[in-house]
Amino acid sequence: MNDVWIILGPNGAGKSTLSKVLLNEATLMKGTIALQGISIRRMSLKERTNAVGIALQQTRPALPFTVEAVLKQCSPDIEETVTRYDLNAIRATPITHLSGGQWQRVVLASIAVQNAPLWWLDEPFTWLDPGQHDRLVRLLQTEWQDRHRTLVIIAHDLTPFYGSMLYDKANVLMLKDSGVYFQGSLSEGLP
Repeated sequence: MNDVWIILGPNGAGKSTLSKVLLNEATLMKGTIALQGISIRRMSLKERTNAVGIALQQTRPALPFTVEAVLKQCSPDIEETVTRYDLNAIRATPITHLSGGQWQRVVLASIAVQNAPLWWLDEPFTWLDPGQHDRLVRLLQTEWQDRHRTLVIIAHDLTPFYGSMLYDKANVLMLKDSGVYFQGSLSEGLP
């Protein structure tokens, strides 16, 4: 696989509904979604968790877990990921005390320790300033390029990706009025 897909569209176009379908919280009116050739409807929660790392639009839990505790809930082997995501200095910090950019790195690190081949990220740039956008794009680029992950990123626009390898290699699915408006490679150009 090892593709990059960016799903774009205005509010209400159906972007987040796709996430709900992937989680079996909503159903498709027609068609199926398959992961590795298997319909998600037939996959157990464990099978889906092993296949897909999901980061939804969400507020952070108001629980006093530390960064380390959050990551260890996903996997006991976190040291390399803590270093790669630059979390050593905040590993003992309660997640309720993190900035938006720090929290987003923790969310991505929790997916990284799962080691899922497909990452589904619903608006990961929310709450981030432009400097954090760049940092997040570099982390995602490393996961895609060096760790051979397939990335599906839901976003409102392409701004965070400009000038990155992800922009050059991405496929785009543009949604409008709950339907597909455009599907293709960014290298081909947008309508």
